[in-house]
Amino acid sequence: MMMKPTIKPTLETYTQRGWARLAFQFDHIALATLSSFDPHVGNGQRLSELDAIHDVLPSAFKTELEAFGYNARPKRAVGFTKTREQNWSLPWHQDRVIVMTERSDDPAFTHWTRKSGLWHCEPPASVLKNMGFPYIAFDSVEAGEGGI
Repeated sequence: MMMKPTIKPTLETYTQRGWARLAFQFDHIALATLSSFDPHVGNGQRLSELDAIHDVLPSAFKTELEAFGYNARPKRAVGFTKTREQNWSLPWHQDRVIVMTERSDDPAFTHWTRKSGLWHCEPPASVLKNMGFPYIAFDSVEAGEGGI
């Protein structure tokens, strides 16, 4: 199988594609600490310890995200545990829901729901355009297993 050449993520390629795969790898201590926050069970568990998660994120990871213009402070985190014994289908989706401190009457913010005691909604595209949604894998995922 021929592998595609890796494109070094730059702000230009990120802007063109709308995504970038960062090469940063967490060390075992950071991964162990991150994986200890809240239970990672079922089809997705919302993680509530956002300040603690931010404190564990290595500065090099934050620097990579900041190079793309993002403040690397988590606003929402979801943990998943998938194994060969416990797997499920996760339908195609977009990261288009944000957490709000309170519900707004602004008609540009739609589809309000209350989850884990927090207000969630779909904001206008202008808000999403200025947000990043990083995915952190806690294990090695090869291209043949769904990795990029």
